Amino acid sequence: MKKTNIAFSVISVAFAAAILIITSSWPQSRNGVPGPAVFPRIIACIIICCALVVLIRTLISKEEDTTVEYTTRDSLRVYITMAALLVYFLLLKPLGFLIDTCVMLTCFFAWFSKKKLYICVVISLISSLAIFLLFSKGLNVSMRFGLLYF
Repeated sequence: MKKTNIAFSVISVAFAAAILIITSSWPQSRNGVPGPAVFPRIIACIIICCALVVLIRTLISKEEDTTVEYTTRDSLRVYITMAALLVYFLLLKPLGFLIDTCVMLTCFFAWFSKKKLYICVVISLISSLAIFLLFSKGLNVSMRFGLLYF
């Protein structure tokens, strides 16, 4: 597990550093309104801090290195979840935020919570609309892409 934690920490720091580099050329704040790079930079800094905490705790830990099974049923669920998130990301622009997020959340709620399908659909619709309104109206983030272009 130590090797996995070290590798994950290094990869996470590299990923966050790439985000910081990419967003350095994005427009800056204007008239007190945060620019588009503010939130990705905040998240990247949080990722770096968390990865460094994991790395330091792993390095000072006295526990022996344990093996991790990557082929268990739970591991397969993690792989499926990561693949589903990748599909969500790839379909985000063509389908649009609302359709893509509603479908993804419905699938995840149904899979992880074992609730009835209509409850999962209602929760995903409310969640997607709340997130959409928060970002498009509250934070004035342009979400004009996909099938529901408005």
